Amino acid sequence: MLVLLLLGNIGATTAIMYLYNLTDANPTNGYSSDYMNLVYAKPYCRVAPFLIGIATAWKLKEWDRSRPISQATRWILYAIAAGTMGPLVLLCHVHEGTPWSMFESIAYSAAGRVAWGIGIACLMYSCFTAQQSFLNRFFSWSVFGPLARLTFCAYLMHPIILFTYYLNRDHLLHYSNSDLVFWFVGGATISYVVALFVSLLVEKPAMNLEKLIFPQRRPRPKLTPGDDLVADAQQSLVQASVMIHASAAGNN
Repeated sequence: MLVLLLLGNIGATTAIMYLYNLTDANPTNGYSSDYMNLVYAKPYCRVAPFLIGIATAWKLKEWDRSRPISQATRWILYAIAAGTMGPLVLLCHVHEGTPWSMFESIAYSAAGRVAWGIGIACLMYSCFTAQQSFLNRFFSWSVFGPLARLTFCAYLMHPIILFTYYLNRDHLLHYSNSDLVFWFVGGATISYVVALFVSLLVEKPAMNLEKLIFPQRRPRPKLTPGDDLVADAQQSLVQASVMIHASAAGNN
């Protein structure tokens, strides 16, 4: 089922790009309103990383924690991640300043999020199955704990912040690498600050209210190690979608 949905995602994006003759998929050149409305903002064109995350969670559910993966397997996963994510970053600079061909636009739009999701899944799988690796120790750093709890809220709030900023400008933007870094850091910081207030004023009170209205009649069953892995995979899935959306939004 997941494979069929993933193929449907690729097919829908390809069909829309071809039927509407959309050749402006290069984020460094700016998206047209047609591309934004027909492809960029549509959930059926963005669902790929979510499907890959679900498949990763299922795989982790079946994994035996007493058997960590070998170092060779871990490096293979790293190589796949670099091979799928690296070209996407470099591809944005191909023909920079000139429109892409139809093939390039369709390939980037239809397969780009699939490739990025596969890369994130490989990194997350290597972390969960080789917990003594440097990458896992880095991502498990306690500093990331509070940020992880605000990730989904920041994901929901950051489009509002970005559109508020861009739509209130009274002159055109002049892109440069330093400007993009500045906008990304500023947008991410403001998004997490707003997410903190929204979480304290809306999310947490709503969760407490839910507990009052729908009290638990019996304690929740204790999660098994496999359930913990599934929950971690779901969290990484949300973070993957945030990274995909933020990387695309940062190039707008």
